[in-house]
Amino acid sequence: MGQLLVTIGKRTSARSVRSRRSEARRLSRENVNMKFNQLAARRLAAYALDVAGYLGIAAATAPVGALSTSAGWDKSQAFVISVSVVPVIIATGVAARAEVRGATWGKRRLGLRVERSDGQPLSLARAISRNVLKIAVPWQLGHIVAIGTVYGGFESSDRRLIAVSLLTYGVIGIGFWGLLRRSGIAMHDMAVNSRVYCRPICTRVDQAELRCRGGV
Repeated sequence: MGQLLVTIGKRTSARSVRSRRSEARRLSRENVNMKFNQLAARRLAAYALDVAGYLGIAAATAPVGALSTSAGWDKSQAFVISVSVVPVIIATGVAARAEVRGATWGKRRLGLRVERSDGQPLSLARAISRNVLKIAVPWQLGHIVAIGTVYGGFESSDRRLIAVSLLTYGVIGIGFWGLLRRSGIAMHDMAVNSRVYCRPICTRVDQAELRCRGGV
């Protein structure tokens, strides 16, 4: 009988903790809405820190550009665009792998965490999809516009380049709109059903029983 009571007590305690965690996530989402402006600023600051690292990745591929120039491959605009994809792919993969563990380097510095909307960690597939929309698409569109400009696309009124330029501004604008709206749910969050949380998420719950969690 004593063992049965202990087992029942453990199960009740586990249910209580799960209930408290669910309540903590709900309160955290409310907190995100109430403190939207602060969260948006922190997300932008975290992204700026991450971008500094991505620029390091781009700089590391500079020898490839130098080799291409010396070999005369830079005469082909298509080749230059294809090479420009390399740092984008690497940065997207690095960010996705970090978000599987909960946060990129910049987000950890700013006390943020990214999860699925149900509070579970992102799978690698979700993290990759999220960062393709967040990093790869706007970055590579920017590459295409910059390269096209160097090759005289605007001087020749290249309609494709003009269209890509408008698309680039549209993608960036939608990204900022997602951060600036009250919910703070950006396009890449809506696409993979993820949410960005502020740490800690434990508010108005018994923190002696529920360990606070952080987020990006």
